[in-house]
Amino acid sequence: MRAQTSTAAHLPCPDNEPRLPLTGLCPSRATGYLYEADGHTPETPGGCEWVVQETKIPAGDVLLYRALQCAGKVTSLVWSASTNSENAQLKYRTSALRHKAGDLAAVITGMEEGNPGAGALAFARATFDDPGQAVRCVARKADVADWPADALVIDAWPGTPAGGACGPFGYQPGTPAYWREFQHQSWFFQLGPGHPEFDPGSFTLITWDGQASRWSRVQ
Repeated sequence: MRAQTSTAAHLPCPDNEPRLPLTGLCPSRATGYLYEADGHTPETPGGCEWVVQETKIPAGDVLLYRALQCAGKVTSLVWSASTNSENAQLKYRTSALRHKAGDLAAVITGMEEGNPGAGALAFARATFDDPGQAVRCVARKADVADWPADALVIDAWPGTPAGGACGPFGYQPGTPAYWREFQHQSWFFQLGPGHPEFDPGSFTLITWDGQASRWSRVQ
């Protein structure tokens, strides 16, 4: 993918930082595109920092996000088409801490506008072995500290069995895995134990605006 930049592309980046290779954006300026789903950035382990990363996705758009960089190693993600044409995946390409290349980072599927959680719930229900799970499982706001404020989970109705009752994409107590819905898609993030290697609250899709000769958020 050829780097596309604004009319200010000939100007040097602050502190002479290298431009991002896909978009040609200065990393410090690319942070201005990022959503802040929870109003803060997760803490990093000692000796690590958050950096802006980008991942190419179909149709020429680009995903911007914060990723962990530790001792010269940086986490990066790659888009992977799923065997199911209805969804796609993000996998680890490189890891700053503990993951291997090819480990699953996120699953992306459709979103029903005006019906929060419906896309995530439909995707989760397709994985249920027991048809009865579809009756007792619903999408709800997660309300978990340190998760994005708009995080959703697929969970059992009150009074019914919890913890694993809603399949592999449902709520698992004590496990940092949840859904977010933004920019017309539903995203399931599977973070695993320990410090997260990317910030799901920062995920933002941008697209090239040819008329304005600049990148802008996907509406």
